[in-house]
Order: sequence, then structure tokens, then C-alpha cells
Amino acid sequence: MAIPQIHLLCMDEQFAQAFNEASHYYGLPQSVPIQIHDCALSQLPSSVQFDTIVSPANSYGRLDETALPAVARFCPARNLHLVHIPDDFRERSRNVWGTRRVALCPTMRLPEDVRWDREVVYECIWSLLCAIDNHNREVSDGRAAEGEDEIRAILMTPLATGVGRVTPARWAAQAVLAMKHFFEASNNQRKWSSLEWEEVEGYCNEVQSTWDDGHT
Repeated sequence: MAIPQIHLLCMDEQFAQAFNEASHYYGLPQSVPIQIHDCALSQLPSSVQFDTIVSPANSYGRLDETALPAVARFCPARNLHLVHIPDDFRERSRNVWGTRRVALCPTMRLPEDVRWDREVVYECIWSLLCAIDNHNREVSDGRAAEGEDEIRAILMTPLATGVGRVTPARWAAQAVLAMKHFFEASNNQRKWSSLEWEEVEGYCNEVQSTWDDGHT
């Protein structure tokens, strides 16, 4: 399955610059659809449409019930959940982007510095793409819940870079590598289902270099 359109909301230019540099350095395939927006969500025009928005929820996914009752629940770190936004909530919100679900992508247990968790961004982005792929397969195979449709476009921010204090360079490098590796795995399933240990080590070393080679 293809990676959906990814809208990156980078209000600070340093994140957009870091992502572009990482994309060039690691060779992110141009067929991976990425669009960067340098504004706040409230300023994003309605011409930008995305059916899913990624929430980097803390407290392992426990959100304040006053914010969005539909997603006030628990889920372990990296255990991504796709949550449908109730129709009645969408109607009274300012949702002009066609958003129908939230992807809960927990990056921390509590609001705290997570730089100790050296590969948290890579693992969260990989889990996100796997969850989307599984969802779209269920829809395609007729196994999804009634009314569910494919995820074609998502909006996300630089995960773990706020209170989590992950640097733009590390975030960008791990985000790009997760997208690149997922793209390769999806398009070379035979190879990735029978990787040799040397190949596995090569991919692992590539991710390790994001925190062990100057991406502090």
C-alpha cells in the first residue's frame, strides 16, 4: 500500500529546513508525498484537506476530556490508535479540512524530556505508517467497520520536539528514515520478509546514527 499524503505543520522554519536536509541526505524517495506548511493550524487554508490528524498525546494517550471526549482514553507508548471523530462533534467544530479521525501517537508517559528515549520518533512514525497501512488494507478487503474509508492524507507536527526536547535534526532524521524504510519495505516485501542479519544491522545502524553521530 502507498504512503498517504503527509502534511507537515512546521511553524518554526528550523524544522522545515531540518526535514528538507534529512530528506536529501538520506535519499527519501520523491514519490513519498510530503507538503510542508509554515503556519499555525488555525491559519491553514481549507484548500488543504486531510482525513486524519496525528496527535502526539502525552500521558500515553490520556487526553483531557474537556478537549475531545472521543479520544479521552489510555494507550501505551508507540501503540497507535485511530479514533473516529463523532459526526456531531465535527459539525460544531471549526473543522474545514475534512478531518474524520485522530491518530493517537503517544511519545511520552508525562510531559517531560524524552531525549533519553533515543529512537522514539522513528518508532512512532513507523507505528503510524503501519497502522495506516493496516487500516487501508481492512477497508480494501471489506473488513473495516461500516462507514470507514481509506486514509489518504494526514497532518502531523514534529513529534516530541516541544516539551520532549528532541532536536530538529534528530526529529527530521528519524522521521525521514522511518518513511524511507517503510516505503522500501512496502515496495520490496520479498526482500524485507527475508532480510539477512547484515542487512538488519545496516538499517539499525542507520537509525542509531541519528543519535550517536551528532544529532543531539
